[in-house]
Amino acid sequence: MRKIVVFLIAIVLISCKHEQSPTNNWSSTKQQDETGYPLEMAMRSGDVVGVHGQVFNLEKLEVFMLNVQKKKDSNVKIVQYTIEGDPIFRELDYEGGRIHIVIDNSADKFTGTGKGKSKGTCSQIKKETNREKAETRYFLDGCNGESVEVLSTYKKPAR
Repeated sequence: MRKIVVFLIAIVLISCKHEQSPTNNWSSTKQQDETGYPLEMAMRSGDVVGVHGQVFNLEKLEVFMLNVQKKKDSNVKIVQYTIEGDPIFRELDYEGGRIHIVIDNSADKFTGTGKGKSKGTCSQIKKETNREKAETRYFLDGCNGESVEVLSTYKKPAR
């Protein structure tokens, strides 16, 4: 009888561990459901997804950057999740030599003032790598004299 109980507990623990997202130890399912756009859905939709420095589908942003260099119309959607699990959306659209950006932070419960959608137009997209910090930043430049960060990644140190 004791072996059966131990076996059942082991199966339950394995099942619980299996149901967690295999790509990260992000946030609870409850937080994901409240946002209306869970991490798994964003990844399946082909969006560039940033969650605590980890990035998925990054190649989509790299293709967008190449298309901008070639002056070829292109677009990409970036979803960056906050620590609490709320999505912040950035939609980039390159057309006619300009990059149009729409930032939507309306699902971020902790935004405070300035909540909602904002739009801008920028002249270029840049990638900046800091090897010392193992961080890469993607940002738009020439946005009415300002820079707008669209994504930041970092590699966690090996333990």
